Amino acid sequence: MMTINLEFNKIYNGLIYSKGYHNDPNCHYVKANSNNLKYTFTLSLNSCGTEFINGFETQGQSYLENVLVLQNEEGYQEVWDSIRSVRCLWEGNLNKQLSIALSVGMLNQEVVTFSGDTAMASLDIQLGRGPFAQPANGLVKIGETMTLVVSITGDPGFDIQVKECKARDSTSTNVIRLTDENGCVLKPKIFGAFQKTRNTGNTGASLLAYAYFNAFKFPDVMDLTLECNVELCKVNCEMCPDPDQKLEPGRRRRRDAYWNGNETLADPIKIGKGLRVIFPEEITFSEPLGICLSQSGFLLGAAFVLSVMVISSISAGCMWLKLQRHSQCKAHM
Repeated sequence: MMTINLEFNKIYNGLIYSKGYHNDPNCHYVKANSNNLKYTFTLSLNSCGTEFINGFETQGQSYLENVLVLQNEEGYQEVWDSIRSVRCLWEGNLNKQLSIALSVGMLNQEVVTFSGDTAMASLDIQLGRGPFAQPANGLVKIGETMTLVVSITGDPGFDIQVKECKARDSTSTNVIRLTDENGCVLKPKIFGAFQKTRNTGNTGASLLAYAYFNAFKFPDVMDLTLECNVELCKVNCEMCPDPDQKLEPGRRRRRDAYWNGNETLADPIKIGKGLRVIFPEEITFSEPLGICLSQSGFLLGAAFVLSVMVISSISAGCMWLKLQRHSQCKAHM
């Protein structure tokens, strides 16, 4: 059994639980809004991921180990959260190690067509500050700036309002609202206000709506889906009425003067994009058991071996014929 004593430099109202056991209430040691500076709790062997590492047989160090998640906001993880691996050594020392990162892999883009009208809306996620950044097709770290982009193609007379946006996992067990029905930001720590521009560059779109956000994930879940309800308007769409919306932490929202009025085209349509989010320590690499070759490398190697065999066979045949002729010459003599 390990006894953990934590002391913060200011009041801590977040959660503390064992990594991989977010859905087990017995593995939650500090509940949200506890409003304390110091916390003490115990970790039992073979419970909530606590393991005994026996290093005596190899003359190494033996210890109890558990991985704790310090999560500031209830329901989702963000860049300010941390993971600490705690070890109780037999000498009585406590070794803490910080390791936190987030990787994001993108799935395919989803496109929704508004039937009966010459307009199409699509949602994409870009790596960095968009709306003209590269698509986020690779892996990114937690907290890295990303951009959610909604583009409209077709008749340039259409306007768009991005209304309610949500983040959820693949089973919708974990769901958080990022914006409300008016498109106003509900989670300003991780999601910025939407902006719109008709300067679309070479994207082929007539209008772009975009918002910056920091990469985040749900506890113990790799799959993450961002989805938004969008509304097309024939003239101009209303924007969020709150003038204090922030584009990103620390910056005020720039208001676009030409968007006012609200003549809607149809009921709001939901569009979304999926992400796959993992911590680096959840990726395991096994020791290779042999030599791996690409298909082209295998074909080249096989061709080389075959050519050597053919040349060897021809050479052996020639040597055999020479020996036969030599033996016949000796017989005639």
